Amino acid sequence: MFKKLFVLGFLIILILGAIGIWGAYRAYKNREAERVARMQQQVEETTVTTVEGWTNLQIAEQLERHVLFLKKDFLDALNKFDESEYPLLARPENKDLEGYLFPDTYRFAKDATPEEVITKMLTNFSSRLDSIGIQDANQKYNNLSLFEIITLASIIEKESGGQGATTGDLSLQDERNLVASVFYNRLGIGQALESDATVNFITGKDSPGVSAEDLQVNSAYNTYKYAGLPPGPISNPSLGSIKAAITPAKSDYLYFLHKQPSGQVDFSRTFEEHKSKK
Repeated sequence: MFKKLFVLGFLIILILGAIGIWGAYRAYKNREAERVARMQQQVEETTVTTVEGWTNLQIAEQLERHVLFLKKDFLDALNKFDESEYPLLARPENKDLEGYLFPDTYRFAKDATPEEVITKMLTNFSSRLDSIGIQDANQKYNNLSLFEIITLASIIEKESGGQGATTGDLSLQDERNLVASVFYNRLGIGQALESDATVNFITGKDSPGVSAEDLQVNSAYNTYKYAGLPPGPISNPSLGSIKAAITPAKSDYLYFLHKQPSGQVDFSRTFEEHKSKK
């Protein structure tokens, strides 16, 4: 009897041991499967950086460089995108999403659709604006609608330090705030904004100045010919430029220029002072 119990106990121990080994093996296989899945996910994703001040076309070209899809497919998707879930995108009828694709570093699945990429960028845009207290597209800021703020911010972005650089003794944010003050001062007296960046938006050029021929282009985006803001954003601005458009510096400057080749900004109160610096 004792011998039978001993054998039975031994068999039970063997079975329990086998179960334990099998359980450990299954746990190991599960961990290995998760590790492989994570590695595959990393392999199947791509990191894409879009730069502050880029246009939607430049973003489309960047996405094409990362072999996600053709730029034409992305631009077509932008024109057809259903933005009803994004109330902060409220803007005049027939305006595209220029200005709303928030510049940032993103991770996208290699098989992502244009719609998924747009969704991620617009969600980021809404989240960033919410972080600075903007939650209502109908609210006015310095008598400007949110659409007009994004439009102004897109010009500030192109007319200030650019891709994260600082100029002279000013920080980039200080420069943006002063550039914003110049534009607000001009809007206040009905003086044309005279922004080279808005002209470059029409011509497709990317130069620090514009030619006499460029200045003759008959477009509402030509802020040398037409006073007030252009019809819409000319780039996708940073949060810093949006902040500058909402809370500009207080100044009596009406002019500014960037010294070449340093890019250092110089502000003036009168045209005579501005002309002498040129």
